[in-house]
Amino acid sequence: AAIDLTRSVDAIVWAVNPANDTLDRFVSYLTQATEQFTDAAGLAVRFDVPARLPAVPLPGPIRHDLFLIVREAVNNAVKHAQCHLIRLSVQLDRNNLLTIVVEDDGRGFAPAAALHPGLGLESMQQRAADLGGTLSISPQPAGGTRVTIAISVPTSPPG
Repeated sequence: AAIDLTRSVDAIVWAVNPANDTLDRFVSYLTQATEQFTDAAGLAVRFDVPARLPAVPLPGPIRHDLFLIVREAVNNAVKHAQCHLIRLSVQLDRNNLLTIVVEDDGRGFAPAAALHPGLGLESMQQRAADLGGTLSISPQPAGGTRVTIAISVPTSPPG
């Protein structure tokens, strides 16, 4: 519980620091935090992240909600999926649609479970909606679960 509390406080402090208000800094923090979490859980993680992302603005409240969505998806994979590998991918398309995917190779879930989400899934869905984005959760044909978050991000750098 103390470790979870410390991580939550660290995430909040990071999210409100205006020096981190860019997409590239967010993705760097996201991959670092995900790697630390999966290492502690004894799981492998694979990243599919562009080598260079633009320094487009990503204000603290957006970064915070996105981080919490991804953290919950990774946490669910660690707790429930009985997986060995978690994949995290990030894409920014030409229309500035940011897509983040968390995928595991675990046991998957019954699609009906998405119809009656628990508090964590409801929170993820609400955060995505608050960002004007979408969240989809789907079982994978070969097993595992895929969580996809997509939001539009601003087109111009800060300043």
